[in-house]
Amino acid sequence: KARGMAGLTRANISIIATGLSLAALGTVWTPTGPRGIVPLACTLVASAGAMGGALLWALRWPSRVEAIWFAVAATNCVALIALVQHHAVVGMLMCTTFGATAGYIALFHTAPLMAFNFGVASLVGAVEAIRMAARFNIVAGLCAYLLVLLLNLGVPFGIQVVVHVLGTDAVRAERDQLTGLLNR
Repeated sequence: KARGMAGLTRANISIIATGLSLAALGTVWTPTGPRGIVPLACTLVASAGAMGGALLWALRWPSRVEAIWFAVAATNCVALIALVQHHAVVGMLMCTTFGATAGYIALFHTAPLMAFNFGVASLVGAVEAIRMAARFNIVAGLCAYLLVLLLNLGVPFGIQVVVHVLGTDAVRAERDQLTGLLNR
C-alpha cells in the first residue's frame, strides 16, 4: 500500500483467478474435458468458486481471514478442475496451476498454508501421474509428476527468497552502513 501497489496487486490476483475460472469453464467444451454429470458439476462449482475469488479481489482488499479462505478455495478449485478432466495430460497440465496459488501463498501467507497447497498439489499430481502412466507409460507419468513437484517447490521458494532479501535490505536501509547510526 505504501508503494502504491495495492490496486495493481488486487487486479493481478483478480485476473489470475478469472483466468482459472475461464480455463475451467472452457474445458467443458473440449473433447479432453469433463465427461458426465458429476465431473461437469464439479467443474462448474470450481469455476464459480474461482470467479467468486476474482470478484472478491476486484472489489476490495480482503481481510486476513478472507485471504486465507481464498487461498484454500483456490487450491481446492484447482484440485477439483484437475481431477475431473477426462484426459490425464490435461489433468496434469491443470496441476501446473498450483504454482500460481503457491506464489500467492508465498507472498501473503505462512508456511503451513504453503505446505497445504504443496500437499494437495502432490496428491493430485500423483493421481494424474498414475493416470498418465496407465495411458502412456510410467516414465511419462513420473516425468510429468516431477515437473509439477519442481514447479510447486521452485515458485514459492524463489518468492520467499526474494521477500527475505528485500526485507533484510529494508531493515539495513534504516541504518547508515558506515556509522551504524539511524538514517533520517
